[in-house]
Parts: sequence; structure tokens; C-alpha cells
Amino acid sequence: MPYQGEFANKASHVDFLNNPDIKRMLEECTYLKPPTDEEAQNLASQFIDPPALVDQQLPEFIIAIDGSNYEVNIDDKLPSTKFGFIKVGVVLIKLTEFGDLKVGKFVDPFRVAALKDKNTSLTFFIPSANINWKDQGNVRDSFRALFDQQLYDERTRFIPNDPSTSLRSTLFTLASLRPRGMGTETSDKLKIHKCPSCDQGPITVEDVPTQQYCPHCNKEVYPGDCLRLWEEVNDFQSNQVVISRM
Repeated sequence: MPYQGEFANKASHVDFLNNPDIKRMLEECTYLKPPTDEEAQNLASQFIDPPALVDQQLPEFIIAIDGSNYEVNIDDKLPSTKFGFIKVGVVLIKLTEFGDLKVGKFVDPFRVAALKDKNTSLTFFIPSANINWKDQGNVRDSFRALFDQQLYDERTRFIPNDPSTSLRSTLFTLASLRPRGMGTETSDKLKIHKCPSCDQGPITVEDVPTQQYCPHCNKEVYPGDCLRLWEEVNDFQSNQVVISRM
């Protein structure tokens, strides 16, 4: 047993480095390597200088969007029980106000703070390992149901009392443009690759507030299923990859 503050000894790692089987395996593998000087120069030669802006009018506003995600343990005594959070922030910047910051020798911190006030954020919360939401039965179905509910929620709408301005309706519009037979060419319907419960598909769902069901097995289906995030959800392990994709 190590004493408090003791670090592991890496001397045993030498055996791995000198193992002939590992060396032979690496010789048989193809993996990323640093580019040679010739390769780097060839890549750099493909870049060109941007064209000069002549009589070009810059936009009046810029919208900056950034997001991050985090997965936490519900209880440190149960590290296998996890919940995920996603926060997306949007800042609206008026270029004239931003350009005025450089007037004078020093930047006015109050004016910088005023720019930061023109922001809004949206937070999603997602069940991860060993979390069952509203008796859905498993993590995957809990993820699907809660994810779709939040896409439809008033928080995601430009106009709170108009569901057609929600993120879910935006998903319908984007999904209608998909190629290879999955596009519907109408913003009030989208196709799901297959039912998460019976694997039958494609299935068409509509942009309506009521719960919809698979025509083959009569299990719940959600418009958000078309993103296929549920395919990687694990009931008992971290779902950090899925949360990052979301």
C-alpha cells in the first residue's frame, strides 16, 4: 500500500518499452507522425494571402457562440452515477462599439463590461450513467425523452409562446434538406433512420407537441432521435462522448 503523497514508480514501464512484441506491433501499425520539413513546406505553400478589402462594407453586428459541457457524479460515494450539463452562450457585438474601445490610450473596463452584458445562455441537463428519468426504464430512453423535451422547451424559442420558433422546429427545417432519401422537403416532417426500440425504419414524425409512436412496435419515438445520439448512450459508463457531440 502506498503511503500518503507517494507517487508511482515508473521504472517498471521500461519493460514495456523493451518488449519485443510491442516493438514489432508498432512496426506493423500506421499512425500519425510529425511531418517532415518538406511536407510542412508543401502544406504551407498551398496557403495564399487573403484578398484586400476594397469598398467592402463590414457587418454591423457579429454574433459569437461558444459552448462547453461537463459530466459530474451525483454522489462522490457512487462515482458510476453521473449527470451531464451543456451550456451554450451567445454574445451580440456591435462593431462600432467594439471599435470605439481602442480610442484613447487605455481601454475603459466599464465599456468592456457593457459589451459582455449583451449575452444570453442556454443550459441543457442530460441523464448519464445509471440515471433513470421519469421511469423511462434505462439511461438511453431517459436521454432521448429529456433531450427532445428540452429541444421543444420555451427556453429554446425565439418567441416563448410560439413552438415553431423552438430548436426542435429548427431541427425539422434542417432535416428536411438531408440528401439520399432522408430529406422530406417540408419543414413539418422529418425521418428517423430507425426506431431505437425495434430497429425498423425509416420512420416519419411530425412537428407536433403530442407524443408520437413507432408504427411497427408502438414504442415512443422523438424527433431528436434523428440525430442518432442515442446509439452511443451507455447505461453504466460515462457518456462524455455523447454529451460532447450534443
